[in-house]
Amino acid sequence: MPGLEAASQAASRARERELGRYNLDSTVEQLRQQVQEVIDTEKERNRTASERAQTPEAKKLLEGSPAAKRPARPVARRLGGR
Repeated sequence: MPGLEAASQAASRARERELGRYNLDSTVEQLRQQVQEVIDTEKERNRTASERAQTPEAKKLLEGSPAAKRPARPVARRLGGR
């Protein structure tokens, strides 16, 4: 049936145009890249903070801190978890 085939082809072309117009793959990829940049930035900040905490000056400051004198508690307990 030539009419049905032509309608099917026209529908396929219209679908391809719509998919190209709303290309979610590129949007998802952009979001993935942005999330990865945030993760990389936070990792770098944590690494830098960790290195700073290892300096003699930081250790000396921590020695006099009230927090350094009490025992460490698991993070979950401090945040209200089990």
